[in-house]
Amino acid sequence: MMQTQSRFGIGWVTAVGVLLALSSRAEAAHVSWHKDFQQAAQESIRSGKPMLVKFTAVWCGYCQKMKHSFADKSVAGHLNACFVPVIIDADSNQRLVNAIGIEGLPTTVIISPDLKVLTKITGYKTPRELDRHLIKVCNHQETDEPRVRKTAAKPAKAAVVNYAFERICLVSMRNERELKQGSTRYTTFYKGATVCFASEAHRRRFQAAPEKYWPALDGSCPVSAVEQNVQRKGELHLGAIYRDRLWFFSTAENRLKFANVPRNYVPIRSARKDHSD
Repeated sequence: MMQTQSRFGIGWVTAVGVLLALSSRAEAAHVSWHKDFQQAAQESIRSGKPMLVKFTAVWCGYCQKMKHSFADKSVAGHLNACFVPVIIDADSNQRLVNAIGIEGLPTTVIISPDLKVLTKITGYKTPRELDRHLIKVCNHQETDEPRVRKTAAKPAKAAVVNYAFERICLVSMRNERELKQGSTRYTTFYKGATVCFASEAHRRRFQAAPEKYWPALDGSCPVSAVEQNVQRKGELHLGAIYRDRLWFFSTAENRLKFANVPRNYVPIRSARKDHSD
């Protein structure tokens, strides 16, 4: 509001009319913000639109100032047409902040339907600066009617989601010793992948301590790593639990080798950490 007054001059009657008109347009430029990241991710998958995630905090002055940038008519138009907008309170979602690598506020992140970070917009941005970032990703152009209709008529491509461990519930594997298929209704985002769970209770257990349930070596076979110096994906049906952690093996023979002499294949750092636990 202060920037508008300075630009048009407070003392002129015509300026007051312009100021009121701008305020009216800003109110009309409404953005439907999601507040739940998981629900927004599901909407992103269904629609094929990338998420635009705005990380903010009540104590962040520039975050509050940037609200006016998001309320700009052109910015809001691009947001509603091309993105699934999400607003995240950084203080209440520290795990998500760490997972995406947010280092300061305000930060706006554009994430594809398969949960890959496309763009990070750091720091305060004016409406014009913010709009330039959005246009790079968004094909929608408000001033180009034929292009808008063409884009709207084109069916969205089905997004390929990177599901971790074939959607098997890791919490069920560790706690219940069972290979249970997870549901896409109960998911979380961890280490660049979407992890599925058998129930909401299973998801909450994972979110409380993900490192407790995430397989050692990110699911790679420890025997292949030591004996062949290669990173080979372990098979889920050849899993085992050692020192309260999940381990996967590429072959039944490798699992037997590990079972006979596990200390030969456990990384030193992992062994020390498990021993201290």
